[in-house]
Amino acid sequence: MYPILTPAQMRACETDAIQDLGIPSILLMENAGHGTTQHIDSFFPDYNKERILILCGNGNNGGDGAVIARWLNILGHGVHIVLVNDKKQSRDLKKNLDICSQMGVPISSLPPEEEDLQKLILSSTLIVDAIYGTGFRGDLPPEIVRLVQMVNETLIPICSVDIPSGLCAVSGDTQLAFNASLTVAMEAYKPGHFLGKGKIICGELRLAPIGIPRNFARQYSDLTLFEEADYWLPERNPTAHKGSFGRLVIIGGNTGFTGASLLATGAALRSGIGYVYLYHRPEHTALYASRLTEALHQPVPETAKGLPDAAQLDKLWANADAILIGPGLGKDAWALEMLKLVLKRKDIPLILDADALNLIAENKKLLPHLMRPDIVITPHWGEFCRLAEVSMEDLRSNPLEQLAAFLPQSPMTILLKSSCSLMRIMDQVAIISAGNDALATAGSGDVLSGIIASFLAQGLDTAQAVAMGALLLGKTATEQSKEREPASIIPSDIIANLMRNPKQDK
Repeated sequence: MYPILTPAQMRACETDAIQDLGIPSILLMENAGHGTTQHIDSFFPDYNKERILILCGNGNNGGDGAVIARWLNILGHGVHIVLVNDKKQSRDLKKNLDICSQMGVPISSLPPEEEDLQKLILSSTLIVDAIYGTGFRGDLPPEIVRLVQMVNETLIPICSVDIPSGLCAVSGDTQLAFNASLTVAMEAYKPGHFLGKGKIICGELRLAPIGIPRNFARQYSDLTLFEEADYWLPERNPTAHKGSFGRLVIIGGNTGFTGASLLATGAALRSGIGYVYLYHRPEHTALYASRLTEALHQPVPETAKGLPDAAQLDKLWANADAILIGPGLGKDAWALEMLKLVLKRKDIPLILDADALNLIAENKKLLPHLMRPDIVITPHWGEFCRLAEVSMEDLRSNPLEQLAAFLPQSPMTILLKSSCSLMRIMDQVAIISAGNDALATAGSGDVLSGIIASFLAQGLDTAQAVAMGALLLGKTATEQSKEREPASIIPSDIIANLMRNPKQDK
């Protein structure tokens, strides 16, 4: 797990490293530039580096660019520094520009004429973007807009230093930014590398340590990155039996939406659960009987009023290890009563998804039931907006802030689902950047909730179940995309390939 720092946290970390550890700022810049140079050489090993254009701003990001220019020059590559803004240069930038000048590295200012600028760009074989650092927010000035547009229109590869200029390092929001082939993050990843458009615009993302001890940097971060290296499955014993791997109750499947509960059930089974009990409305008994073979299904016992019978359900659920409610549940009186009964169960971990969350959004008196550590909610962005009563625009502008502001005292686990998911437990947040557009299909969320519920019933704690479930879903989608186009992959394909062992295919 890697720490992720916001721009403000990164500035504080660097300042304290300079003041408390005595590391000179120019040494940090030297390490940043040298590390980026190594990544450039390894990422573009056979590429023509005879005419590398280094675009430098007037701050420390530009200083990193000057160090990169110097090291590329030492390695025998042709470089040309262009100062995009030569006013009020930082002290360390000036020092490195002076060294470059003494070494004979060409340094010029951004050509004012469009024709000259175009010639400069088109004569380059590689472009290094060191204009703005992670402190950038808002809109690019007109002269930079013109520069970015002209560069993006070419096929010339781009390496961005820390983050592509024009991309917000907090939210990943942008109107226009360099489309990088490679982005080298300094010391720690930033939220904007993964959120919003960052996942696309950054290209391949790599990390360059700048000389700050890892343990020192970690204390500034309440955000981490879960990667495939952090992935592991619940332990299994070859001599175990089906009762060893949990009993999961799934509730959902209103008329027209029975597929959601079936997908969740299939995903839970493929994720190693011992038993799945699918509870459904009585009128759907024939349908589930024809569709389910590996899972047990049972109509929900009802009262004389046609509502779920609490006393009978309490007995039926006595041995459950987890309950998942929501996939295709509906939002009528029957569904609301069922949700209330589930929320009253204080002895069983709960996973709330889909319509369970929509019902809570419409019945805010249920929110106090979420003040429990054994509850997991898995909203997509629309569901979260309804739950938290925030606009989609506000959520996009700062998803971390909005996530932290929702029931901040609750110890529950929240998974805000997207192409880059955010998992919150109290004041700690993890980014899970896994998967691709193969998951941009109705039903993918039901598969995810089934996996998480399965892991939770098998004994993982809520954080482990959520993180491993999201990683498994993303891993499977990525592997499937090696065999067929992502657009053709459907949720049942994902289920069929969960935990697939590639060695068995050889």
